[in-house]
Amino acid sequence: MLMMQIKQARKTFNPGTVNEKRAIAGVDLSVEEGDFITVIGGNGAGKSTLLNLISGTYPLDSGEILLNSGGGAGDAGGVLADRFINIGRLPEHKRARYVARVFQDPMMGTCGGMEIQENLALAYRRGKPRTLRWAIGKSEKELYHNALKRLDLGLESRMSAKVKLLSGGQRQALTLLMATLQRPDVLLLDEHTAALDPKTAARVQKLTTELTEESNITTVMITHNMRDAIKYGNRLIMMNEGNIIYEARGQEKAALKVEDLLRKFESNAGGQTLSDRMILG
Repeated sequence: MLMMQIKQARKTFNPGTVNEKRAIAGVDLSVEEGDFITVIGGNGAGKSTLLNLISGTYPLDSGEILLNSGGGAGDAGGVLADRFINIGRLPEHKRARYVARVFQDPMMGTCGGMEIQENLALAYRRGKPRTLRWAIGKSEKELYHNALKRLDLGLESRMSAKVKLLSGGQRQALTLLMATLQRPDVLLLDEHTAALDPKTAARVQKLTTELTEESNITTVMITHNMRDAIKYGNRLIMMNEGNIIYEARGQEKAALKVEDLLRKFESNAGGQTLSDRMILG
């Protein structure tokens, strides 16, 4: 089933000035439900801008982002079919009902001054109506306890601790859990393991795979690690200068090696080379 369709998405920063930068140049992308797409490309290729357009951080200059959502279409605006909505017309806070995101910086996805269970409560109630009742009930606490237990970080026994006391890895694992607690239509991962040490990054990436596969969550993950781009997910897209210049899926993706990606990039990007960070990643 088609989950998301991006049609001729365009974004230019500072148009008509000496600092004009075409970030996304007419991107088309169809995403099936349950797809896990890894996105690679050099600096300035348009990877993060594409995620920002999907999440609503940046508005589209032109084009559409169509989402096949199971609920909430009636108040979203721009209903196109029984379930498809054009989320490209929605402000960022309204898209949060459909789209979850984990950033590179572990500090961005949580509120450090609040307790672990309070952060989870915010995530759990995303898109739900607010009522006058006790903040976190017994059944909710049990839900959070069981969810934290699977992280194997001991956080289930520290639910009343302030998030600012957690390490970067613990905080990023919590952010990932919060992003998937209420199954989003689309999960965006913006180099979410890049700021972590290798051991912690591997643990968070393993947790990512488990959570997304368990709930069949449609996922788009930016990475500078070419080995991770090959290893994880069922599709890989390569971007350069705001365009998708190569895509691999299925057996073709499984058979790829880093050397193959380097050759693909050089042949499709006019002889340009990828950064050392990507090659050594």
